[in-house]
Order: sequence, then C-alpha cells, then structure tokens
Amino acid sequence: MLQLAQEAGASGDRASLYAAVIAAAVAVVLAVAGQVETGRRDRIGRRYERRRDALLEVQDAALEVRRTLRDYGAALREAVERTQGPLDLSAPRSDDREYSDARARLEVRTVRLDDDERGRAVAEALREWSTTSQEHFLSSNEVPTATEQVAWRDFNEAVAVALRH
Repeated sequence: MLQLAQEAGASGDRASLYAAVIAAAVAVVLAVAGQVETGRRDRIGRRYERRRDALLEVQDAALEVRRTLRDYGAALREAVERTQGPLDLSAPRSDDREYSDARARLEVRTVRLDDDERGRAVAEALREWSTTSQEHFLSSNEVPTATEQVAWRDFNEAVAVALRH
C-alpha cells in the first residue's frame, strides 16, 4: 500500500511538472504572439502617420503654390499694363523666385506620396488643378474662376479620401 501511495505521489509530481511545462510553453507562445501583433500594429501606425504627413504636406505646398501663383499672375498683369508693350521677362523678379520655390517644394512633396491607388488619385487631381490654375492665373486664355475652384476642390477631396483610408 505504501508503495502504491509513493507511486501515486510520484506520478502526481510528474503530472504537476508536465502541467507546469505546458503552462510555461503556452505563456511563451502567447508572449511571442503578442509581441508580433504589437510590432505589426506599430508598423501600420507608422505607415499611416507617414502617409498622413505626406498628404498634409502636399496639401499645404499646393496652397502655397496657389497663393504665389495668384500673386505672380497679378504682378505680371500689372507689369504688362504699366509697360504698355512687351514685358522683359529676362530679369529675375522676386515674384518669379517665390513662385518657382513654391513649385519646387510642391514637386518634392508630391514624390513622397504613396504609390498606391489613393496616392496616384491625389497626384492626378494635383496635376489637373496645377494645369487649370496656371491657365487661370497666368495665361491670356480666360479660364473661369469657377473652373479653377472646381479643380482645387477635387484635389482637396482626393486628399480627404486618402486621409480617411
């Protein structure tokens, strides 16, 4: 009887040991799985922040281009009216530099957009607005203000859609 009790105690110790090993293994697996999931969430969060920052920077740069384009166009029209003849565009002007710098900042920020469907949609809407705005503010062709505003709204809507996803 004593021997049976000892064997039962030894097998109970083994069962406890097996249970402890299994519990420890499960805890390790769960800890590793938790770390993998946390890492995945962090990567997704960093990617979202990078995408969001790029979209907002493009939007801000486009707004700056719009402002400088409006000022540049007004300055050119004023210079043409003042000279009553051909305008000498060979001499650098502060308006030229400001507009040129704003365009360059926009181009740099545009290449930072993600090359996915939403990023390409924003870039395409930006190209449409850019063409329309240059014609509206600088060209002798009369492009209605409403046309430029629609293109501007479409660009901003593309940014908003990209930010929501």
